[in-house]
Amino acid sequence: MLTVTMRNVVLSIAFAAAPLGSAKAQDGMDALSEEAAAAYDAGLAAMREREFETAIERFDDVLDEDKAHAEANYFAGLAYAYTDEDKKAERYLKRAVKARATFLEAREWLARIQVRRGDADKAREQLAALVELKDGCAPEVCDDAYVARAEKAAENVKKALASQE
Repeated sequence: MLTVTMRNVVLSIAFAAAPLGSAKAQDGMDALSEEAAAAYDAGLAAMREREFETAIERFDDVLDEDKAHAEANYFAGLAYAYTDEDKKAERYLKRAVKARATFLEAREWLARIQVRRGDADKAREQLAALVELKDGCAPEVCDDAYVARAEKAAENVKKALASQE
């Protein structure tokens, strides 16, 4: 298992790589009410300040309006992961993947949480999905950055799985 210190480093990297624009800059945000968009932005601000309980509350405010909001589920999942509540992290990350099957970062972190929870078989399913997303991506649909993110996510899941063997 990852130590708490290493876990925080790994999660810090995930947060740094995550899309952290304002609510209106994220895909699908224009469908949110002004209040939910403000809650999303407040959740991101709380994440930046490492105020994870507050972040969870704000993302839950967004999810009260739109349960399938991929980014709010993803960031709530990361916040729960930071607080070592892996069961809840997994639940939110599954919702993010269900909301958007192509959400590479959500799939990667779902797999990492599944590894931490001792469910390597489920993590391998996410790894297979990441590889399939990358391999099935036509050049006219997926840019080089998406393919590179998919490759990096798959590599990170492989490393997590190897660390448990």
